[in-house]
Amino acid sequence: MEQRSFISEIILVAIVAVFVVSCAAIVNAVHRGLPQAAALAAAETPNPTDTPVPTPPRQLVLATTTSSKAPTATPAKATATSGPNLAQYLPVTGAQLNNQTAQYTGKKVVITGSVYYVNPQGENTWVQVLTQDNIYVDINFSGQSTVQKGQQVKAYGTADGKTTVQVQGVNYSQPYLNPGDIIQ
Repeated sequence: MEQRSFISEIILVAIVAVFVVSCAAIVNAVHRGLPQAAALAAAETPNPTDTPVPTPPRQLVLATTTSSKAPTATPAKATATSGPNLAQYLPVTGAQLNNQTAQYTGKKVVITGSVYYVNPQGENTWVQVLTQDNIYVDINFSGQSTVQKGQQVKAYGTADGKTTVQVQGVNYSQPYLNPGDIIQ
């Protein structure tokens, strides 16, 4: 049996350490890119034609359906900032994101509308915006947000297909920005 040298042992330990750190970074990146299920449990998504009536708490389940890229590990800013070049974001409507999903997936976009739902949970903040053309757009921000329900906003992020929201057994497929970069 061949005896290993001290140097080869150190190299082996270094390789294992790099592997472990890489795996931890990947798990962390995936965790940061996914909405927290408990954070989303109280969200509501009514049909825009429904008359508002008080309702009991609803159960919500979210799952991305068309994204094939890995979540980004770059932290996004959920509050207004002058950091990134906002000119790189393409202004789109909710209907464009909803009807031409493949065309916008992976592109930096900006939508305008009214905040319908905000749920800060751990390292993420889930924001739902009702666009001016009555389309709900879900956005996953890394970090905390200071926006409030009813506030008029511009939300900047990367179009990531659609997400499915289940409310009282009914599935709603909605455009999804992940990551959300800025909301003003």
